[in-house]
Amino acid sequence: PGTDWIVGMEDSYADIKSPVKKMMMQTIWVILISIIISAMLGLYLSRMVTIPLSRLMNRMKEISEGNLNVSMNEPYKDEFKKLADSFNKMVDKTRKIIVHMNESIHVLETGSSELNRTAKTTAAAIDETTSTTQEISLAIESQARDTDEVANQITNLGVEIDEANKTVEM
Repeated sequence: PGTDWIVGMEDSYADIKSPVKKMMMQTIWVILISIIISAMLGLYLSRMVTIPLSRLMNRMKEISEGNLNVSMNEPYKDEFKKLADSFNKMVDKTRKIIVHMNESIHVLETGSSELNRTAKTTAAAIDETTSTTQEISLAIESQARDTDEVANQITNLGVEIDEANKTVEM
């Protein structure tokens, strides 16, 4: 402080370049190692996402092919656990809906069969009633003819009696 001195130093270019080159090589190595670690970490994180999603897609494919006995039972954490739980609930509800639908279809088939049998029985009863009614109608027609014939014979007998009375009175 307070002096006008200038201090200078002289060094060869090779002496200055050597530490800079060493520092440059260290920086390059740090960058390369950082890139490799970042790539490996990125690959690991990517696989942590894609593997569970791939499993979920495979299970969804199985469901679309009719297999309702699939589930996501892997020990996931966080969002994947929520996704797996939701998937399992969906499969369970779908299975229950299909079982209920099959039961309803069975009830409908049974009811339809019973209704069909009842319809056939009713049709047979109607046919029998129709046949019986026709037979009764024919019998009534026959009785009506017979009654007409008897009435005609009685009328003829009455005419003959009247004629016989007239003959006797004369």
